[in-house]
Amino acid sequence: MGQLNKVVKDVLASGERGLKEVVAECRQRGLACRAETLEVFLRLSREVEEGSQGWRLRGRSARQRVVTALDKLFAGPGTYAPVERLAQHLDQDTPITLEDIAAACAESGRYRLVGKMIVRS
Repeated sequence: MGQLNKVVKDVLASGERGLKEVVAECRQRGLACRAETLEVFLRLSREVEEGSQGWRLRGRSARQRVVTALDKLFAGPGTYAPVERLAQHLDQDTPITLEDIAAACAESGRYRLVGKMIVRS
């Protein structure tokens, strides 16, 4: 159950997803569960809510979404990345400014925004 919770959070961290997309992502990551089981899990989870177009993590601010995207961006060995690469880890419908990125970097204490580059501290 812990693995399911972790995978679902990872899938929904980048934005709202439909049930079929969540099921497909879980299966792709090696979790064999039925769509009905996953739907019950999503409905019972306190951290997930149903939106207009699918499932999403409950109550996350823009800064929290940016910090999560930064953590995913720097999951590998890199120490810097252009701001544009951050978009790969954010929901396309989320408007994020450089000020939002700078605030998220300052809030986390692990990253810095230098011009249009993000540097891991």
